[in-house]
Amino acid sequence: MEKYRKKKRVTFKKLLICGFVWVMVITVLLANAAHYLYYHNIRESCTQMKLDTVQSLQCEILVWERELEQLSIQFDQENNVYDILNSVSEWVFPRFYFPIVLADTNGDVIASNAIGMKVRIQGYPGYDDKVFYCRKNTDIPEVDAMLKDCSDLVSMYYRNEKDHYINFELDSIYADDDKGEFVPHTGKMQLCKQINKKDRSGIEIIENDDKIMAEREINITLNDDRYELIEAGMTGNFPKFSADFTGVPDKFIEMVMDPHLNYRGYFSDGEPQSYEIYIGGEKYYLHTVVFSEWYSKAWIFMVASAALFGFILSSIIMLLICWRKNVRNKAKYRFEDFQKNITDYLITSISGPVEAIEKCTKDLTGNNVIIGEEKEQYEAIIENVKTVDKIVSEALFYNNMDRIRKKTDEEKQLEKNIPAELVKNIL
Repeated sequence: MEKYRKKKRVTFKKLLICGFVWVMVITVLLANAAHYLYYHNIRESCTQMKLDTVQSLQCEILVWERELEQLSIQFDQENNVYDILNSVSEWVFPRFYFPIVLADTNGDVIASNAIGMKVRIQGYPGYDDKVFYCRKNTDIPEVDAMLKDCSDLVSMYYRNEKDHYINFELDSIYADDDKGEFVPHTGKMQLCKQINKKDRSGIEIIENDDKIMAEREINITLNDDRYELIEAGMTGNFPKFSADFTGVPDKFIEMVMDPHLNYRGYFSDGEPQSYEIYIGGEKYYLHTVVFSEWYSKAWIFMVASAALFGFILSSIIMLLICWRKNVRNKAKYRFEDFQKNITDYLITSISGPVEAIEKCTKDLTGNNVIIGEEKEQYEAIIENVKTVDKIVSEALFYNNMDRIRKKTDEEKQLEKNIPAELVKNIL
């Protein structure tokens, strides 16, 4: 008779280990799904806004027949619409860089929304509260160099970080009221980091002496009768200058013109798109593409939220499944222990005596010690012993079957063949 073999059991600890593996898999999958949906939404928004901007610019060029020197300002104004949209939804979208470039058939840049400056003059007759623009002008190399320094400062930080900003201190400027243009004369621009301190009541105090991270001096001299030199004053009716930069850093303009360039930390919505534009009968190309930060606050918040939600939800479900599985396993293992006890009882209490009776009876009948009617009785004993042995073998076969699964017809028949008195005596 084959002895009962105890199966390898799964503990609650092993169930938890396997469960947490699945939890981590589900968490990673949800985080990747959030990542995909996030950037898919961004790409869709970029594509739509880009098409709207390009159509608006085409209308300005073709319908209103803007002059080439006015297009840089026009590009800047169109870009500001897109910039404002994202500034009010900082936690939905990251900061975008949306370069727009107008190039001729030779690939030379005619106009763009690269970094420029704008200034509001206050307190000066004829100029009060007007906005003037300073854009790249190939006739004034000093202006190009100054705007390049400004672009470099802007590129040193992310514009959606609230603790960094560009500060302009202009002491004097050249202003052209007819064209709404200005050129800085003297002053400086600074990349500053805001220093916030808290008083004892916990209210934040913004110090005036914010940390200056980088600084560029401005000193440009013009000999052009179109511009009037205006100096800044601090009191009375003397003018004050409130300056800011516009457009995008030069490096993104370079990426539009050369799609093989790549800057770490940004992704684009695809290859730069080109649109044919005719100005005065000459063909030009309008290039644009949208760049965005890879790891913005919005991305971190969305992916982290999805991962945390997936981890908590899958952990709860996993614990419930493991608990249920462990309860079923315990019931199964208790039944297996009961099977083992039955098997041990059959082997020790029945098998030994049955084999001894069979051997003794065979010896008596085989040596002709018992003859006649008594011999027939002993032979009947041998047959009964064989029947008992068969019942024990069938019981062992039944005990080794898995009781969790549904019984087959054969198993049900074997169960009926076991005498009820035998089970009662065992129990």
